[in-house]
Amino acid sequence: MLLIHFVCHQQMDGKRVLSFVVPLVSLFVITLIIDGEQFVDLILEISPLALALIVLISIIRPFAGGLRASITFNDLGKLSIIDATKGYVLSMYGSIFLPSAIGGDLLRIEHMSRVSGESRNVSLTVAGAERGAGLLSLIAITIVFSLLVENQLADFREMSLLLFSLSSIGVMILLISRKTKPESFIGKMLVPLAKLSNPFSIMKVFSLSLFFQLFTLSVPIVAAYALGGLEIALAIGLVTPLVAIISTIPISIGGLGLREASFVGMGAIVGVTSEIAFLCGISLSSSLVLSGIPGVFFQHELITRSGKSESE
Repeated sequence: MLLIHFVCHQQMDGKRVLSFVVPLVSLFVITLIIDGEQFVDLILEISPLALALIVLISIIRPFAGGLRASITFNDLGKLSIIDATKGYVLSMYGSIFLPSAIGGDLLRIEHMSRVSGESRNVSLTVAGAERGAGLLSLIAITIVFSLLVENQLADFREMSLLLFSLSSIGVMILLISRKTKPESFIGKMLVPLAKLSNPFSIMKVFSLSLFFQLFTLSVPIVAAYALGGLEIALAIGLVTPLVAIISTIPISIGGLGLREASFVGMGAIVGVTSEIAFLCGISLSSSLVLSGIPGVFFQHELITRSGKSESE
């Protein structure tokens, strides 16, 4: 047992080191690639209106995420928009300081469970449904942008269509799962999921996620439009969903560094300069950090509530 504990501890330390090294190495390599003078000139070109719009989107994003979670949760229980918004902010806060979006989801699941009075299984189902619908909507957005933009991502388009088809099969499996007997072992685990697997709920969650992703991912598109016009904005719009998927890989704190490197790498494929792509990555990372800052206070509230529950 001591050996297992030691090995697990060593693995966790290795992951922590990796999650800090990746952003530093990524940002260092990017600084070697970009033209520093041109980068500074581009920063000065960003209009106050574009900056104000990015800040406004960052402020509204938690409420949009809260609205999505509240409506999705209503099929299984009651969760107010305010509580759902706090949960989203906690998720963003966790994603900033933990090496993946999963860490943030754990905070949100615990928060939703406590404020709603429902089980963690129910909260996990809601968070999982949102993640699944979010992935599906990102793929759909990529396909649409790939049809609008002339690019060299033909393979990506085919891959996106394949992923979309596989996701559709997953939705069909969800619908079939409704036929599972509730009293069976698997049925008990799938009870919350079955309530979300009717066609109306699936369309509702997907539509909310599609709107939310378009709203959230508009930040780098706004930055790209301000720096290079419509053509550059459409090109950044094409790669942004793919960057969003890549940045959830748990090898970087909050996706920092990994997100910017992905923008620079994919931006080159669609004809976007490294400097503009880097600034688009910075704009999205900054927006996510801004949305998660209030999580410092909500985390304290969650810890306090947990302490009271344990004392009772």
